[in-house]
Amino acid sequence: MEQPNDRKVFSIILLISIGCVAIVLGSYIYYFNATPISQDPEAWGLFGDYLGGVLGAIFAFLGFMALLWTVKLQIDTLQLSEETNRMQREYLDRKEKKEEWLCVIQHAEKQINEYLQLKVSKYGRPSGNVAQVINTIRDKVGAIGKNGDRELADKLLKEEHFDLSTMHLSSLAQLFEALLIYLENYKKYLVEKDEEIIEHYISSYIGYISGLQWMGVITNHQMKLLDKLRQTETENSDTKKHTTTANPTEDE
Repeated sequence: MEQPNDRKVFSIILLISIGCVAIVLGSYIYYFNATPISQDPEAWGLFGDYLGGVLGAIFAFLGFMALLWTVKLQIDTLQLSEETNRMQREYLDRKEKKEEWLCVIQHAEKQINEYLQLKVSKYGRPSGNVAQVINTIRDKVGAIGKNGDRELADKLLKEEHFDLSTMHLSSLAQLFEALLIYLENYKKYLVEKDEEIIEHYISSYIGYISGLQWMGVITNHQMKLLDKLRQTETENSDTKKHTTTANPTEDE
């Protein structure tokens, strides 16, 4: 692609060429203007030798400079093409990896939802599902004020006669941990600055993760993964707000 500087250089070379021709012819006319135009072919041959000898070297030099500039343009164009191809390959690679991680995330989401919908028995009869049990025990633990007490959670589960224990819920905690790890890896390959998918998963499962934490099922490592994602989301949200404030719309 030709740039304005390239046109400027070629214009300069053209102007120099025209100037050289003007100087050579002007000098000849200045010194020999009193001499009548000759009809002798030999005189015209000498005039041609004069022009060729003086202008030939100048044009050869200018032609060589133009050739060097043309080579430079070709090198710049090749480098630009290589950079464009590299960026395109990187874009496609990141997009492909993002889509791969998104498939893994969706599979983990399916497993979590299936686990949350598992039927739970009470007094030997069906009584809701795992999601409802987590919410029930979380509220009871919160009312007592002993968050993170696993023994208390098991006691409450037993008192409610649910055929479920915190040991069973550890598998769900591991699924949540896997999901958080997948989301963290997914962020590395975002092509667009779009965090809506991560926000969606965090907002969808934060209640259950908090419930498991209150029941003492979620480990510190798993909570650190969640806190890291939530911190990133907060920073991104603050950045968006700052950008919106710094760049108000024209209507405002």
